[in-house]
Amino acid sequence: MKKHSFRNMLIPCRHLAAVVALLIPWTLQVNAAESIWSGSYTEAQAERGAEDYSARCAACHGADLRGDSHAAGLVGMGFMFLWEGKSLGELYSKIRNDMPQDQPRSLSKGSYEDILAFILKSNDFPAGDTELESGENALDKLMITSRPN
Repeated sequence: MKKHSFRNMLIPCRHLAAVVALLIPWTLQVNAAESIWSGSYTEAQAERGAEDYSARCAACHGADLRGDSHAAGLVGMGFMFLWEGKSLGELYSKIRNDMPQDQPRSLSKGSYEDILAFILKSNDFPAGDTELESGENALDKLMITSRPN
């Protein structure tokens, strides 16, 4: 059996360490760009969403978004308990496919996006320069987290 010296094993480890060192900044940059904390909606979009929410959602979820025994809260700890670690895509799908409860899928795609923006603003997630859009699985890349990554 051939004996390997410690020195010979160090060379591949150095190469691996160099590769990892090069990848870490890239990985952090990708995560930051796809973070809910980097601003995934605009203030104007959230304002439109507030109007749509008042007209179509507040009767069940409350004007303060806190919900009640029949409707889930959409802000604070209750919201985070249900949605932390899930993607905005999952939340968007839930809202679009199930709400309003008496008429699911009855709003326009834009109205659902605006309402989601309003929910994000109500949970103190920061606004950005581009509007939230549901196309091409973009929302699946944005994870709901209680803190910036």
